[in-house]
Amino acid sequence: AVDPPPVLCMVCGAQKMGKSTFARLLSNRLLDRHGAVVWIECDVGQPEMGAPGLVSLSLLTHPMLGPHRFDPPAPAEQRFLGAFSPELHSSLYVALVLSMWAQWQAQHPAECARTPVVVNTCGWVDGLGVDLLQRLSLALRPSHIVCVQSTRSRGRAAELGAALACHLTRPGLRLLTVPSYARVHAHGTRRPT
Repeated sequence: AVDPPPVLCMVCGAQKMGKSTFARLLSNRLLDRHGAVVWIECDVGQPEMGAPGLVSLSLLTHPMLGPHRFDPPAPAEQRFLGAFSPELHSSLYVALVLSMWAQWQAQHPAECARTPVVVNTCGWVDGLGVDLLQRLSLALRPSHIVCVQSTRSRGRAAELGAALACHLTRPGLRLLTVPSYARVHAHGTRRPT
């Protein structure tokens, strides 16, 4: 068996909450400490890495700066789902992510044991979306689950985190909820979401 990575963080939350932004910031911080980060892209609709319709795995060795998709590294692994949502192909979606991760682990066991992993998930957090996130979390065994929330979704984010963590047995699992970024309103005032 391959040793788990020192940090495997799943970033979850509803659409437009700032999941990808948080995951980028976290990746940059981990790069400062570890020199490399594995990014697993599970958002097939609006990916930070790779093309829409694909799940991908990238090895980051430079900070992610600049606008979305600005000079992203070529994915080390990718799988074709062929849809912008996992809704119609949910079993295939999970199987593709897991086969990609298993292949990476088999080909790079030393890197897996020392390189932190950030999992950028899609923003589907209701119904079947929660089931998909549970299946991914059971298989990937994260050390950290971060649920990005707005003030309006605080209870839902806590429920999502609890649903993802309830079956996990990884020692030291940490479940965090973090507030979403502030939104600018039509009148130019800022208030937290």
